[in-house]
Amino acid sequence: RGTSAPMASSSQQAHPIAFAIPVMHTIPSPRPQSRWQPRLVWLALHVVGLGLLLLSGGWPSKGPACKWFTAVLSLSIILYGAASLSDPGYADTAAMTAARLAKPEHLEQALMEQSYCVHCHAELRARTKHCHDCCRCVRRMDHHCWWLGNCVGERTHCIFVCYLACETFLLFSTCYFAV
Repeated sequence: RGTSAPMASSSQQAHPIAFAIPVMHTIPSPRPQSRWQPRLVWLALHVVGLGLLLLSGGWPSKGPACKWFTAVLSLSIILYGAASLSDPGYADTAAMTAARLAKPEHLEQALMEQSYCVHCHAELRARTKHCHDCCRCVRRMDHHCWWLGNCVGERTHCIFVCYLACETFLLFSTCYFAV
C-alpha cells in the first residue's frame, strides 16, 4: 500500500478520450524542394525533344512555318521564365501587416480582428492558402506547380494559362514537323 499513487479528485481527472488523441505542439516542417530541380528537368526535356527534332531533319527551316515555330518556342521560354521566377502573390507577413496598420489612415482596419496563418504567420484574407512547398501563404492560390517550381496564384495565373496554351501548341507543332 505504500507504492500506490494517490487518487486524483473527480475535478482533476482527464477525459478518457484525451489520452487517445496525440497533441502536436510543433508544426511539421515542409518538404524540402530545390527551386532549380524543376527548371533543370524542364530544360532537359526541351533540349532532348527539340534536339531529336533537329537530328531527324524535321526542324522547319523555310517559310512561315519556321517563323511560327521559332516565335512559339521563344514565347514558351519567356512565359516559362515569367511564371517560374515571378512572385505568385505572396501574402503579407505579420510584421508587414503590423507596420501597415500602424498608420493612422488604417486605424479602422486595425480595430477589426485579423487572422494569421499558423505556419508562416502571414495575414489570411479570403482565398489565401499556405503552400507547404514554398513555405509561404499565396493569395488566390490555385496550386503549386512542380514543373514551374512555383505557385500559381493571383499574379501568375494568367501567365500560367498562356504558358500552357503555348506549350500545347509547341507540342503539337513538334509532333507535326517530326512526322
